[in-house]
Amino acid sequence: MADTHPPVDPTSLSPLLVRRREAARLCGVSLAAWARLCAAGRCPAPIRLGGVVLWRVEELRAWTEAGCPDRASWEAWPRAAGNAHGRR
Repeated sequence: MADTHPPVDPTSLSPLLVRRREAARLCGVSLAAWARLCAAGRCPAPIRLGGVVLWRVEELRAWTEAGCPDRASWEAWPRAAGNAHGRR
């Protein structure tokens, strides 16, 4: 069966995961403020991939839309209606 999907331009794709500098920028805070939020457990938990610390862009979007709750509240957030914070 032939592939019917058009070719995708990789430069047009948005990243799924971002490093701390981009996570801070996406959330509208300085890098220092992001570091303080992370140290205080007030942002979503990052993932580690090959030794690199990354945040899921969709989770950051959902977190900000939810009012930026602390990590414990965010992780306890109801999973109803498909609210899985981008995690599986």
